Amino acid sequence: MDPNSICRKTKRLAGKQAELCQLEPEIVQEVAKGTKLGVRECQYQFRFRRWNCTSHSKYFRSCSRAVRSYMRTECKCHGLSGSCTLRTCWRKMPHFREVGDRLLERFNGAFKVMGGNDGKTLIPVGDNIKPPDKQDLIYSADSPDFCSANRKTGSLGTRGRVCNSTAMDTSGCDLLCCGRGHRDETVVLEENCLCRFHWCCVVQCRKCSVRQELSLCI
Repeated sequence: MDPNSICRKTKRLAGKQAELCQLEPEIVQEVAKGTKLGVRECQYQFRFRRWNCTSHSKYFRSCSRAVRSYMRTECKCHGLSGSCTLRTCWRKMPHFREVGDRLLERFNGAFKVMGGNDGKTLIPVGDNIKPPDKQDLIYSADSPDFCSANRKTGSLGTRGRVCNSTAMDTSGCDLLCCGRGHRDETVVLEENCLCRFHWCCVVQCRKCSVRQELSLCI
């Protein structure tokens, strides 16, 4: 979708955001790319879970904060014979996979909480649980099972998902397919093979057909 279409269809933008959307189409394009990157990373991290991500933008605010939190400072020295008489430093974003890995860790250790009597504090549900800090993820209600597609909850369902017929964890067909069963299918994929490096500087590969056995949720 082009930036102008995005600006027209995004009704919640107002003031400086609406002005920026109209005057800086390059920024809008980068935001759209970032959203797609976030969805792909989320689907990778949750590829073995019933919830295989959603395109609802509210679920990626945790993500943007994590990128800022994990930014690091890198420096380069300048001077004669490698001396560091002058140093140039800059802030560098982490690899997006690193952000995804850390967010998944936070997700797996999320706290269930309920509101305190004062209306301000959050109390962990369960015994012997430390109070969550600013780095922890919290939730107040249990998630639906995400077995079926549901636009309201952002669930894509698990029908057609690839599962592991021999695994006993969340990637196994019994859990991932929600008891509906699975079917086995043979697919033929093309991938690069017999690659050779030619001086200079081209890599040429052939295409090879590979048969792969898949288990798919029904």
